[in-house]
Amino acid sequence: LDLAEALFVARRYDEMLRTAEQIADPSPKFTAWKAAGYAHAGRAAEARRHADNFVARMRAIWAGDAAASDAAYVAWLLSTCPFRRPEDVEHLMRGLQLAGLAVSAENDPSAIAARHAPDTIAPQAGYEGGAENAAKS
Repeated sequence: LDLAEALFVARRYDEMLRTAEQIADPSPKFTAWKAAGYAHAGRAAEARRHADNFVARMRAIWAGDAAASDAAYVAWLLSTCPFRRPEDVEHLMRGLQLAGLAVSAENDPSAIAARHAPDTIAPQAGYEGGAENAAKS
């Protein structure tokens, strides 16, 4: 999964999709990533198929409001986004939109990326540098 995500960020969609299609979908999240990859690669029908699959899979497991919209599923997906750079978050959001998924304007790429900035990561137990040095490592 990490390789496919890295290839997506590098905008190497064909390689990303070849890698992604060799991996069984372990979660709906990866289905959405595939949708974004297909969309950016200009393969609209496959992008839409994966977007629809993402929504169906999310509806099947969603524990929140039963009337949740596609935008709620996408907001959840973005809350799990591993990117530290807002431009990478924007790139994923654009791919999801191109695939036909609703992306709320309330999803702020800078805020999403800030959740993964180095200074927000707590040191592991036993870390000897202290919290003040955690962001420097």
